[in-house]
Amino acid sequence: MQGSLTEMSVADLIQHNCQNQKTALYRIRNDGQLACLYFSNGEIVHAELEDMEGEEVIYEVLKWEAGTFDLDAGVESSKTTIKRKWQALLLEGARLLDEQSLIGAHSEPNESQKGKDNKMNIKKLNKVVEDLQEDLGSALLSTASWKTSDGQPLAGYNTQPKSTALFNELARSLNKTLQDSEMDLGLGNYFLINLENNHVAVDVIQGELQQGILVDLSKTTLGILINVTLPKVISGLKEATQ
Repeated sequence: MQGSLTEMSVADLIQHNCQNQKTALYRIRNDGQLACLYFSNGEIVHAELEDMEGEEVIYEVLKWEAGTFDLDAGVESSKTTIKRKWQALLLEGARLLDEQSLIGAHSEPNESQKGKDNKMNIKKLNKVVEDLQEDLGSALLSTASWKTSDGQPLAGYNTQPKSTALFNELARSLNKTLQDSEMDLGLGNYFLINLENNHVAVDVIQGELQQGILVDLSKTTLGILINVTLPKVISGLKEATQ
């Protein structure tokens, strides 16, 4: 198996390999650099890049947006430098990328970025949050809006940055998986995840914006959430980018 990172990201490679419980060696090349990722029964056990080893290699290659990769199935590593579960690695990698995006946001933006930022109406995003609090009351446990490009929260209530980063990556991965499947269909305006203890998480998607919502269904109904709340959120996100 081989391919390009423009077609399948490093995060997608890791998720695909781990979910399929494979033992293999991935060689990933980018701008003259070669990273080797070793998998054993669906977990990353070792990684090396130049003089680096272990988790720091994973966090570095997750930044790579261009390059190539190839796979040698059945290859086992002679040592173990990574013990963290693959889901935790991706989550921590997303957090680190968010921190870098935040640092970049404090630097002087170029003219192109200024134009994009000027189109983002934070006041209207705050209005989305206010409407959610009014509609759901104590049933609203947490909410945050963010740009898909960086996953950095822009407005919210009781925001959870790690969860925001995870849902941003989940939406991107899920959308790509759906488009690559036989259905050849992408995500619509939202997707919903039924959680334990009568909780539900919703990710609303409108252009470059997303809104994550965590709700306690013991204090409201699914009908109100879908038929009353979500249409207002979708409309509010649309207005925030106009």
